[in-house]
This record gives sequence, C-alpha cells and structure tokens, in this order.
Amino acid sequence: MRGRACNLILALVVAAAISLAVGCAGAVSGSGPNPNPVAPSLVAQPSSKTVAVGQLATFSALATGSAPLNYQWQKNGANITGAISATYITPPTVTSDNGATFQAVVSNSVGSITSNAATLTVSPAAVAPTITTQPVNQTVTAGQTATFTVVAGGTAPLSYQWQKNGANIAGATSASYTTPATTTSDSGSTFRAVVTNTAGTVTSAAATLTVNAAPVAPTITTQPVNQTVTAGQTATFTVVAGGTAPLSYQWQKNGANIAGATSASYTTPSTTTSDSGSTFRAVVTNTAGTVTSAAATLTVNAAQVAPSITTQPASQSVSVGQTATFTVAASGTAPLSYQWRKNGTSISGATSSTYTTTGTTTSDNGAVFQVIVSNSVGNATSNSATLTVTSGTSIATVTVASLVPGVAVPPTFMGISVDLFDAQNSASGMGTPPNTNPVYRKLVQNLLFPGQGPFIFNIEEDSPSSSAPTAAQVSTFAKMYADTGALFWLPANMCHNSTSEAQAEASAYIANMPSAAFLGMVMGNEPDGACSTYPSTSSAFETMYTTWQTAINSVSGGPGIKFIAPNYGGQMPLVWGPPHPDLNTFINDKSLTLASASQHWYPGVGCANTVPGDYLLTPAAATNLPSIIGPFAANAHNKGLPMVISEMNSVDCGGQAGVSNTFQSALWLADASFNLVNAGVDGIRIFNDLGNYDMFQFAQSPWRVSSIRPEYYGALMFQEATQDGARLLPVTLSTSANLTAWATLDKNGNVRIAVFNKDKTAQGNLIVRVAGLGNATLKTLTAPSYTSTNGVRYGGQTFDGSSDGTIQGTLSTTTVTPSLGVYTFTIAPTSAALLTINP
Repeated sequence: MRGRACNLILALVVAAAISLAVGCAGAVSGSGPNPNPVAPSLVAQPSSKTVAVGQLATFSALATGSAPLNYQWQKNGANITGAISATYITPPTVTSDNGATFQAVVSNSVGSITSNAATLTVSPAAVAPTITTQPVNQTVTAGQTATFTVVAGGTAPLSYQWQKNGANIAGATSASYTTPATTTSDSGSTFRAVVTNTAGTVTSAAATLTVNAAPVAPTITTQPVNQTVTAGQTATFTVVAGGTAPLSYQWQKNGANIAGATSASYTTPSTTTSDSGSTFRAVVTNTAGTVTSAAATLTVNAAQVAPSITTQPASQSVSVGQTATFTVAASGTAPLSYQWRKNGTSISGATSSTYTTTGTTTSDNGAVFQVIVSNSVGNATSNSATLTVTSGTSIATVTVASLVPGVAVPPTFMGISVDLFDAQNSASGMGTPPNTNPVYRKLVQNLLFPGQGPFIFNIEEDSPSSSAPTAAQVSTFAKMYADTGALFWLPANMCHNSTSEAQAEASAYIANMPSAAFLGMVMGNEPDGACSTYPSTSSAFETMYTTWQTAINSVSGGPGIKFIAPNYGGQMPLVWGPPHPDLNTFINDKSLTLASASQHWYPGVGCANTVPGDYLLTPAAATNLPSIIGPFAANAHNKGLPMVISEMNSVDCGGQAGVSNTFQSALWLADASFNLVNAGVDGIRIFNDLGNYDMFQFAQSPWRVSSIRPEYYGALMFQEATQDGARLLPVTLSTSANLTAWATLDKNGNVRIAVFNKDKTAQGNLIVRVAGLGNATLKTLTAPSYTSTNGVRYGGQTFDGSSDGTIQGTLSTTTVTPSLGVYTFTIAPTSAALLTINP
C-alpha cells in the first residue's frame, strides 16, 4: 500500500510538471510558430520499481523541448501498445515480469530521445503465518521453570507474542517462552503464541502447564511388628509409610536385602527353627529421600514333625551262619521309635535304628526286612531290603593278598576316537555351533568320575576331501572344550600325500582352536593299509612322516606342534606293529617329535570275515593285543612317551551286528581296558563312528538319544572302578569258569573288585578275600542275555528310554558284610559285578 501511494504522488507531480510545460509551450505557440524548435531532452528518468505479485508498477519520465512532445513506452525494448503518456502503469504483475526493463522514447518535430531503462522486480506474494508445531503441555515440580515452543511458517519476518491465560506476557516475543520459577498456583494455566507478519496473524493452540507440589520424603506411620509362628508356617510383616508417591520398598532380613521383597508387606517362605530370632525391616524410598523402619523380630517355635526315612536299609548278602545287619536313618520330632519286621511280621525286641539277625540259614535266603519309624505325629515305613544267604560251592575265589598298589590308571585313560568328517554328523556327532549336541556332552560327562579327566578325543581323517577343515568344523571341537574341558588330537590327512594340505590343516587348527585344547596332530591313520597312497613299508612311512612333520612345523605357529603316531592298523594279527619290530623302530627314531606313541586295535576281524556270535566272550578277544603290547609300551616310556591305543573297538569295518552291538561288548570293553592298563598302556580311544560298534547314536530337532548301546555300560563300569587315582592291586583268581577279576585301590583307601563272568552257564557264589576292611557295596551289570541289545541294567538303572543321556531308575545296591575278611555274593552267567569295599 505504501508503494502504491508513492507511485501515485510521483505521477501527479510529473503530470503537473508536464501540464505546466505544455501550458508554457502553448502560450508561446499561441503567439505564433516557434522560429527555433528545440529537440526533446529528459529532465526526469524513470526509476526501477519493486512490487509484489499482483500489484501494479508505475514508471514516469519528464522531458522538455518544442511541443508537441510524443511518448512511447517500451518493455524489454519492444513498444507497449497504448503506452504513449509520460507515465506508464503496468497491468497486475506476474512472476514472469520479474527483471523486465521499461524505457520511454520521447520525440517531436526536431528529434527523439530514449530514457534510461528501469528494472521491474516482482517479489512473491507475502504468505500469512501458519503453525507447523504446536506448543505442548508441560509438567514440572514447583520451583522449576517450564518452556513452551512454537514452530511457524510464513513470509519473514515473523513476530511472536506469547500469552498466559489469553493475556500478553511482557517481553515474551520469541518462538520459545520459558516461565519464571513456577508455583502450584500456576498449575492449569494455558500458554499460546500469536504469530504475525505483513500478510496476517495466526494463534497457536493452548498448552497447559501442570505444576506438582515438591516431593515429600517418606516417613513411617506404622512400624512392622514382631511375629511368632510355628516351623513350617509363614510370617507376614507390614509397614505403612507416608510421603510423595511413588514409594518403593525393600525388605531386609538381618540387615541384608531380600530378593523380590519390594512391596509394603513381606511374607516369608515356610519358616524353620533356624529363622528364629531373625529381624525384618523395610527401607522406604522416593525421589526425596529414604527412611528405614524399626526392626521386627521373628520367633519360630519348633513344630511336631512326623518321621521320614532319610537313609533306607540296604539289601545284604552273607554266607550261611553269618549275621546280617540292617540300618535305617530317620528324621522327625523326638522321640522316634522303631519296629523291624521280617516278611511283614514284627520281630520281637527289634526296636532300634539297627537290627542284626541271628546266624543265618539257607531258609533266610530271600527274606525281606523293613522298619516302621513312629512318633507322636505319625509313622513312616522304610523300603524293603532283601537278605541273600549264600551257600554251597563257589564258582570262583578272588584273593587280594596285598594292598600295596601297582600300576596306576591314568585319569585320562578313557577317551573317544572319531573321523573328522563324522564329528558333526547328526547321528553320531557333537554338533556344529550354534547347533551343538548337549546329549553328547552329557554322555561324555557321565564317564568322568572323581579324579578323572580331562576327556581326550582322537580325531582322524582319511576322507577324499583335500580341503583344510573349515573354521566351523574346528569350532565343533573348540565348543566341546569350552563346555566339558575335553582335549583334542586333530588330524593330518596323509591319504593325499600333500604336505601343503597338511600345512593348511595345521594353520586351521592354530587359528581356530584354543591352544590349551589342542594337544597336537594325528600323523598316520593305519598307514599299513588304509590308503593306497601310503608307503608299502614302515621304513618308507618313517621317511614320509619326517617330511610331513617338517612341513607342519614350518608354518606360522607350527614349531610347537607335536604328534601322536604312527597309529598302525589294529586288525589282528597286526601287519607292522607288535610282535614285529616296526613300532619300536618308529618310536626310537621319532621320539623327539612325538608327544605320544600310538597303535590301533580291533580284536575281531570283520572286513572280509565274520566272527563267531560269542566272540567277545572269549579270553582272546580281551587279550590278543594286551598280551604283546607290553614291551612296546615300556619302550615308549623309556623314551618319555605315553603309549595310547588311539583307535579301538570290538570288530573292525564298522563292527558286526549281533556281536558289537550286544551285551557281550560291555563285558569285553571293561575287561580289555583292565588288560591294557596292566600291560602299561596309558590310554584308549574307543572308535564311535556310525557303526554297529558305536556306543551311542542320536536324533535331532531337538538333539536326543537314538540308542545307547551295551558297550557304553562297560565303559561306565570301568571308569567307576578306576576313579580317584586308582592303582591296580595284585589279584589271584581261582576258577574253572570263563571269569576274570581285577582289583584297584584309590587314594581314599577304597578297594574295588571288578568281576567279569563271561561264562554262558557258570553261576553261583563268588568269594572275595581281602583282610582288614569294612562292609562292601555290590553293584551288578546284567542283561537278559549276552546277545541282548537293550535291557541292560547297571546297579538296577538303565539308559533305555533316556532321551537326554541321564540314567533312568533308582540305584539298587547290596551291602555285603565280610566274615573274617571274606566277602561272598552270587553272580549270574554273562554278567559283571563291582564290589566297593570301604577302608
């Protein structure tokens, strides 16, 4: 509007000047023709104009000279039709007019003159303000300030005016407004902003201010009170507190926080007399502070408790004429009374926690004893314990004449061997992270008794693959180490006769296996027959070994790698190993690069033949390698090396169905393991690799047991018999049956007698002579038949039906009481027994 007024005034001035000039000229011309006409000249040039879109622009020029003067306005150098006055007013402007130039051409009879060009600037139309972000409600505590903010769009400049409850706030003229320190009287006030520019005004939405009172620290208005309960009951403590919400609570018992006790009341678990005298208090907290209640005392009075059996009486085995003692332990409110019964009938005078029979007779065999324990509240009846009275001729006598320990059983004696490419197999493998097999881990841990471990795996390879193991494959072993502490020998695949492949394998182990878990590399996997690329003689294999050993030790991190070798084939009779000198020659020549000497063993040859159906019951099956390996183990020991049977199982080439997967394999494995210990062997690795001889196999999604075969029970019994630093004791066995016996002494003085009756018919009493020891516990290993594939029981328990590798059922043992250092028990055909004698 202001621009339009200025343009109009200028136009009027210019018009008046033109009129005056014309009037003067008219006066002159009125007196007659002008004898000296004058060409036009400009006394006022048009000036540049700036308008908004839609406005008019006025350009004016003032000229003098002889009349008449003629005007022609031009836009961008082109005549404007009808624009023939000293003043030119444009039509309403548009943005395309921006930058246009306007000039006037003034002419008369003498000549013409062109004015300066004036530029037209067309600005966009002013946009009225709009609110793009409204101010939001604010909540503060009394004494704090609150800030409200608005965001507006529109043509600048924008001006702001904040209002409180509709009234302008002095000085509040920016896009944000911060209140003074608030009071509770400000609560509920509304704040809005009025935004203005040349095009208009807009008012924001109103935002509400909430002012909360300043928090008040908590105070206890009702203290918790003392409580008295009877043992077994619960007690509840309560506190009442005032103060600004929210209040938080933490109960304490004897000054220590109680997990989860975070409400105004706390109820204890079922109390015991040990809780009596405990104090309870509550700590109450809010944002303003903390207060602790007074402590309340809990008194717990003892309750009358019915009796319960804590130790059941155990079955007993004695010889005719001996006495048998049954013992029970019970808890409950005293006094407790006892009444023993035999075959359901109370025994006169048998009213204590222990009952000893009179001298037994054969008629007592199979008698059942139990005890009823009573008090003023109730009674409890024990489990039944069976009395076995043995008589007649024994089938064997085991004599341990001395407790002077002999050969030590290494704590790492038992381990597992598996091929690299089957280690992750879904049927027999450990699983690849993150899909690891927890059942495999459980079955490994089952085999570790006190004082045993770590478990050792011997990983072998003669696969057609010429690639180094991947990081994922190696991670299988690293994760097993992390989960169980197991240690690993990892393979060099010599079947391809490629030292570069061996170097790549070594580098893969160094990069991906924890050094503490990596024992070294397996060099040779039955070089006397497994691969066609192996040399044809043991001496040539020694040369090949040296080449490979040098290559592996040359890689980065490789100089420290040691080897387990030569892993000669174990099919009986052996090709290169004992009784030939090849194994000793290898040990003597390569001892400086070895960490362990090794040999494979399969007593049964099944690749091209079948073994008899009862082969593993024969003495030869448990002794054909142990009987000849001793001198070679001694030679290894002289070189500072252990001797390990790095791969073994019952029958080679995957085992033989009807033999390897039957109960006889359990008796064979445990007995053969004792024979190997006695021969000086330092460890065995049972081959578990998708054959009939596998100890266990799995199914997936989730991981679970598919089968746990009888051989696993044999491993379990051997491990239990050789725990806690066990050493072999000298045993004399007198028997005509197919029966063997072994004795061990552990570091705690416990003597364990392991008996393996591999006779298919012999059964009866077994006499064990060990002087100067206490009562013994008998645990048996049985199956329906030596050909059974399931139904195995060890101490009355079984893995049949187990999905997670946990043994099923209740442990069942029998207490055997000695008579003058003689322990007598019965043994069934094709079964085993473990007698543990206390010091």
